[in-house]
Formats: sequence, structure tokens, C-alpha cells
Amino acid sequence: MADLWTPDELTLRLFLLGRLAGPEAERVERYLESRPEAASTLQGLHSEDTLTASLRGQAAAAEEVSADVRAAMHSLERLARPKDGQTTPHGTGEDSQADPSDSGDSEDITEDSLSFLSPARGPGELGWL
Repeated sequence: MADLWTPDELTLRLFLLGRLAGPEAERVERYLESRPEAASTLQGLHSEDTLTASLRGQAAAAEEVSADVRAAMHSLERLARPKDGQTTPHGTGEDSQADPSDSGDSEDITEDSLSFLSPARGPGELGWL
């Protein structure tokens, strides 16, 4: 037997706002699936609350970035990139995917970076200050 139930406007608004749950929401879903023309009714409903209005406003504001702001963002991106010949910390930048065995003698790098330490006094120690 066909379901003759038709949701009222309030029920459709609550469904659009995600305030219906469980069997009631499933019933509205079944109704909308069986009647594609009902989708146009949903589009015509004003279904906003303060949260959805705020989120839509933020999305619109994010899209409306002025040319001056875009230019400033581009300048900041260029400042953050290393210049030709400038080195970057190990593990960052384009060379972070490189094989560490190809980067030279890693033992020399460790000795240089830990030269301020006195020799270790026990196992598992790097050294003493």
C-alpha cells in the first residue's frame, strides 16, 4: 500500500536544517525520493537559522578577497620561499624526499651540530653541556 503521507512546510524546514532524526527523517527522505518534483519545493523554502546564515556569510566573505589582499598574500608566499642558493632546514623543502645517504657524510653533520656537548658518560646519552 502506498504511503499517502505528505510532510507539511514546517517538517520540510526542520528536515533541511537537520533537526529531524530517526524514523521521521527517513519518512521525509522516502517521500522526497518518490516525488522528484518535491525537490523544487525544498529549494523554494527559506530554511536558515542563525548558524547556517553565519556559515553562508563566512563563505561569501571568503570569496570576496580584494585585489590588494591577494597581492599581499602573493608577496608573503614569495617571502616564505627560499631564494636560489639559500639552504633550508633538513627535512623541509624540495630536497626532503631525497635519499639521506646521498646528502654527504651524515656523521660530520652530527659532530658539527653537537660540538657544544662534552662526550657522553653513559649509553644512550648524546653528551653533557
